[in-house]
Amino acid sequence: MDTFVSAARPSSGKARISILAVVLALLVAVAGGLAAPRAQALPQLGSVVCGGTTSATYDPGITYTPQNVSYEATRDYQGCVVIGGGGITSLQDEHIVSSGTRSCLDLLSTQSITKTYVWDTGATSTFEGTYTYVQAASVLTIVWDGTFTAGAFDGHHVRQVLEYPGVDALTACSSPQGLQELDNGIVAFTVLPL
Repeated sequence: MDTFVSAARPSSGKARISILAVVLALLVAVAGGLAAPRAQALPQLGSVVCGGTTSATYDPGITYTPQNVSYEATRDYQGCVVIGGGGITSLQDEHIVSSGTRSCLDLLSTQSITKTYVWDTGATSTFEGTYTYVQAASVLTIVWDGTFTAGAFDGHHVRQVLEYPGVDALTACSSPQGLQELDNGIVAFTVLPL
């Protein structure tokens, strides 16, 4: 951070004392920061905020009848801001492929999940939590809420919000072809400081 001090000469003794007090306070703050002992060799990991885009497909489309479905999703994280990341500057993009029994009934309940996130440095974080679908008008929102239980940012609270404008999942689930894709989504990923 740059600090600028005005070169104008104070016109009174009070102004000189005020400037002297500010300079003295800055010196004490800097000296205190330099003299403070480090609690550990590695920096304390702080917080992360990332934005990005997301999409997903179901093949065949999911309906209210459980069936075997192939699922594929991408999340492209962009514009990450990391404070106190110990060298971490961004979250790696995700490409998820899975298959199993799925139905639109899954959209009506909170689901538990454990997964691993990979950072740009190759470090990983294990997430444990839940995700919940929320349908409001023609916007489907999926909210992930939990904690990193291992790896970088261990113990930090994590929230990821996926929002798909123009998706009415409940109506699509009632159609013969079912809900086939979640497209043009945005993602907000947040790791809160301890």
